[in-house]
Amino acid sequence: MGFVVCGALPTAHGRLPRNRAAAGRRRYTIRFVEAPAGSDVSVAPARGSDGSEGSEGSKDEDFAIVLEEYVRSKNPSNLLSQLSPDCCWKSPLGIVDGSAEIEEKLRSSLDWFLYSSLCIMKSDPDKRSFDWVASTSMPYPHRPRVVVAGSSAYKLNRDGKVIEIEDDWFLRPREAALQVIPRWEDIFWYYGSPHTEINSGLRRKISESQDYYIVEESAHEIVEATVDVEKENILDIGDYFPVPRPPESCYTGETRKEELYWPTRPSCVKRSEDGNLIWSVLYPTVFWRLPRPTKMPESMRLVQVPKRRLAVRKVYGAREMDGIEDEINLLVSALEDDGLVDGQPPVDSVLYFHYNSKQGFDANGNLSISSFYLVPFQRFYQEVAVVLASPSEAAGQS
Repeated sequence: MGFVVCGALPTAHGRLPRNRAAAGRRRYTIRFVEAPAGSDVSVAPARGSDGSEGSEGSKDEDFAIVLEEYVRSKNPSNLLSQLSPDCCWKSPLGIVDGSAEIEEKLRSSLDWFLYSSLCIMKSDPDKRSFDWVASTSMPYPHRPRVVVAGSSAYKLNRDGKVIEIEDDWFLRPREAALQVIPRWEDIFWYYGSPHTEINSGLRRKISESQDYYIVEESAHEIVEATVDVEKENILDIGDYFPVPRPPESCYTGETRKEELYWPTRPSCVKRSEDGNLIWSVLYPTVFWRLPRPTKMPESMRLVQVPKRRLAVRKVYGAREMDGIEDEINLLVSALEDDGLVDGQPPVDSVLYFHYNSKQGFDANGNLSISSFYLVPFQRFYQEVAVVLASPSEAAGQS
């Protein structure tokens, strides 16, 4: 796991704040508790059965959940009770031997990193494996945010203790390290820190052809909203470039310049079966698996997207919507020729990702800022994608 070893055109809420005051070295603890309707959201650490902050106590002996709680609380008792003293942890970063050494390295990493999060997306105690997404920020001035998805398998000894753990990352360590390099938009718009999370850490490339490539995408969380296309157009900035923007009803209207912001990209749109559009964006990893913020507008939904395979075609350059639809048709035609789809795929499985826009969430997890940006020497970058049947689904259909 990862813890071991120019110009800008805002599309909502006026001009974006240059929130440099929020980029200091103060640490934030973000936890949600449900509040009565109409009251302010309480932001406080969860407490475990022993009264310690940040731990809710282990409800079962699922090792994956114990590990997730350790990252949240740094309370070693539950974790050490699960590990054999001679446990071995293997990851792309190296091998760590001994439960005490494992706990020490985990603790020292969590003490150095900021806003660390480990989310168990799927756990199978019977198969002794689990899928996860780890993310963290580094204490550098631009607060780089690194996101890595992966899976782990573990073995038990005769006493039922974990004797071996082996990690498989979606990214190579070098690819994960490249996320530290600040991007143009994070230099220009400092929002506060950390810098923008993107979906590259959630994807693993499986194959590539001349017209598209196929990726496996980890389970993740998004926020989405349905758009009535007869009442609101979220795709236009003039007639020049289709930019998926959240509907105005998605904002709480409580943006404050001194807040810490958690920006993410890309934004995405797809058609619903009734002909409307569904807008969505990656939800910041620090909020995953926490309750819905009380003040999140009713028009927005928190959705967990399951692990899936995507056929992706990159689209560069400014295109009107007709040009984007042409790219979708080219992708579908190539997939049909290769036998990966049979005819036109379902409308809700065709996705349009837009990377020249990002959304900022405030410290309570509510959408606060949406921006379209273009800086010198940066290309327009979009993707069209089709959600493919999993290997097991494809075998069942045949």
